[in-house]
Amino acid sequence: TAFLAEPSTSDDLSSYFSDEGKFATKINAYDAGSDNEELVATMNLLVRDLDYEIIATKIEKETAIVTMKFTYHDIATAYRAWIDGIVGRTMEWVNSGKTQEEIVAAELEILNEALNETPKDKTETIDVKLVFVDAVWQIADTEDNLPLINILTGGFLSLLEGLESTANNIE
Repeated sequence: TAFLAEPSTSDDLSSYFSDEGKFATKINAYDAGSDNEELVATMNLLVRDLDYEIIATKIEKETAIVTMKFTYHDIATAYRAWIDGIVGRTMEWVNSGKTQEEIVAAELEILNEALNETPKDKTETIDVKLVFVDAVWQIADTEDNLPLINILTGGFLSLLEGLESTANNIE
């Protein structure tokens, strides 16, 4: 619900979004109590800054549709680089006597490097559905907003769909 704001009488919903045109999106790794700072930092890289532009707004009573253009870092690119970076090394690490913690740390380091090198070059235009609840515009809890969740997670849902499709083709 990053899109909360006071209601407006105008049809312009741009005031419901950050004035800077960026989301400083952060998530906790698995739960709010995670003390694994390295994992939290990696997860934050997955959903780092997004640029957006509001293209159009349409309000009908208690609902609104906001057409938005997003530019973000596509984690599928980072994922491929990460897999390339760890393939072959895992057995080398195991045979060298590294502990599981050391192997995970090495894998996270490779993932961090891949995420840091991933350019912000993925662009998508989507419709975001909002509902007016308790005098506040909120993102509607509907499957229609899955494209927004995909973008907010750097394309993670698309990545999972691609992996599932690949696994299904292997079977």
